[in-house]
Amino acid sequence: KGERYAATRQSGLNMKYRVIRALMTARFDFQKLEISQEIETNPIFLI
Repeated sequence: KGERYAATRQSGLNMKYRVIRALMTARFDFQKLEISQEIETNPIFLI
């Protein structure tokens, strides 16, 4: 019984970690996208 609980808890932590990582990468991609759009509209940033 205790082992099953530990396994469930571990998979729950893994899931949480995966969700957080997905959110982080999504945010990072979004920031990159925003930056590239700003460069397109303001080429001054390239200098």
